[in-house]
Amino acid sequence: MAGEPEITWKDYVDSRLKGMDQAIRLAREVMNQRLEAMNEIRAQLGVQASTFLTLTEYKAEHKSVLNKIESCVAQIDSRMETINNTLQGKAEYSKLEDLDKRVQAIEGMRISINEKIKNWGLFLSGLIVILELIFRYLVNKPCP
Repeated sequence: MAGEPEITWKDYVDSRLKGMDQAIRLAREVMNQRLEAMNEIRAQLGVQASTFLTLTEYKAEHKSVLNKIESCVAQIDSRMETINNTLQGKAEYSKLEDLDKRVQAIEGMRISINEKIKNWGLFLSGLIVILELIFRYLVNKPCP
């Protein structure tokens, strides 16, 4: 055809190879940027995980809290027993009835507190397990 420059087979292949080389280089740059971003996120998660409470620390503190609560419950039980022993010989029924209502209210509060403590313990234990699984997944996940 007249007026159109002729392209040789070699020039055509060379231009196609050059285009593919540029595409590969660009794709490699994009992939490297993604991998760098993923490594930054992984490093941030590692720093964040180092601030988490370990299971050993949790168990030690939880046991301490449970011991304190048990001590308070024992004191309440002892005081209730003292009150009951003191009131056994008294004849005033209305005072005994008031004290009995107070003792029942205290017992209800103690039971409620124990249930809340158990629920919080279960919740915290479950949360620690979930966080540990997430951390293990993120730390052990290989880069593509």
